Amino acid sequence: MKLASVFAASCVLLAAMAQAKPTNKKCQTGPHGVKYVKGRQFDRIFQIVFENHDVWPVQADPWFNKFWKKDNHRLLGNYHAITHVSQPNYFNMIAGSDFGDNLYNAVAHHPEVANLTSLTLETYYKYPWLADSDNLINYPANVKTVIDVLEEAGVSWRAYAEGYPIHQGCNFTMTVDSTAYARRHFPFVSFESITNKPERCNNIFNSDQFFEDYKNGELPQYIYYVPTVKDDMHDTNTTYGSQYIQKTWSKIFEEKYFNENALNILTFDESGNFTFSDMNNQIYTTIWGSGVETKSTWDHIDWAYYNHTSLISTIEDNWTGKIGQLGTNDTFANVIRVKKPYTS
Repeated sequence: MKLASVFAASCVLLAAMAQAKPTNKKCQTGPHGVKYVKGRQFDRIFQIVFENHDVWPVQADPWFNKFWKKDNHRLLGNYHAITHVSQPNYFNMIAGSDFGDNLYNAVAHHPEVANLTSLTLETYYKYPWLADSDNLINYPANVKTVIDVLEEAGVSWRAYAEGYPIHQGCNFTMTVDSTAYARRHFPFVSFESITNKPERCNNIFNSDQFFEDYKNGELPQYIYYVPTVKDDMHDTNTTYGSQYIQKTWSKIFEEKYFNENALNILTFDESGNFTFSDMNNQIYTTIWGSGVETKSTWDHIDWAYYNHTSLISTIEDNWTGKIGQLGTNDTFANVIRVKKPYTS
């Protein structure tokens, strides 16, 4: 038996002895006991994505306002979405580009939507092409995503969605209703480089599996989580969203196992302003974990410029030591500095 296999088996045994929550960072394992690959800044990354709110209304909510001020928490004070509508921002999170699929390009062909301030069901009825472009896009198998980077580095990954129509696998169902899963918020099923490979589809789950993986101390190293369109505040508000987080996530967010050698990110897909003058698109984003040092007040805010593609370049830098493997905007997106902010 190879030494690595012996080490991994030992980690599994130690994890079981510790009531399935590993406490030794050298022995953290993912699903099926797969050994963690050591990263430069962190060993696990968790991303949860919310919807359609400007940064200041989110900051006005008491929970969001206090969250980034805790020890080992930091506000990314200059973090931006990339475009409108929702889906192209999600594409940027895992592929580093929206490939021209955004509202700004669409208006060249449909100028009547230029003054839209929101995308309601009535809007979709009036302009059905918006709904089609927001749900049915598929990119061919030669388009790479962050999954290619992770697998090349041997890093375990899983993507979880609340309300996902099946427990495991690739499913192409569109939005069901206003309280459920929305395909446009779950980019993994829009890339044939993922959906054409059964072994990759096997890493896509209903959110119930996340809580099982957490309970068993087997969280993968890359975690992507999307709530329903109700819980992610797309169809609700920041008060509802903060209550959802407090009910579902508060204990997990503060738990030692969840934070040990981890970079956790809470962000939004885009701002709430859908007008074409909104090129700023600033959104609330907080990072936290044991490696986020906050020894002074200034350590709680990082004013460096980041956007959704920074999530990819940060992963690339962490596990491969370089950025730009996808050849898209990850080539020049700023890497999130975990330990200390750039501006400290």
